[in-house]
Amino acid sequence: MQHKHYLNYGFLALVCLILFTACHDKKLPKDAAIMANLEVRIIGDWTDGSTDNACLQIREDSIYYVDEGKSYKYELHQDTIKINFTEGPSLGIISFNEDTLLISDEEGQNKFWHFKK
Repeated sequence: MQHKHYLNYGFLALVCLILFTACHDKKLPKDAAIMANLEVRIIGDWTDGSTDNACLQIREDSIYYVDEGKSYKYELHQDTIKINFTEGPSLGIISFNEDTLLISDEEGQNKFWHFKK
């Protein structure tokens, strides 16, 4: 009888391992694809509509704030952006609504559109 008991636990462990591996393998490429998509989509000149010019130039490693004439390094971790301002880091959540870049932080949500020259 004890062998039968071990067999049930062994079978259960095998099923759990298969399910974990199957779910885990599918999640990594999806997360990687989302991350790569964000990295590509945020690059460019952006405006918030408050002026006739771009207000941000997002590059691969920094964000140039046109009005300030300053660049700040940033880091992306999934949908979170960390901008390293001189006075300290700021965190925001990045999302898109079609072609509109949305950055939500503790002050609210900021909307940006690709600036067309």
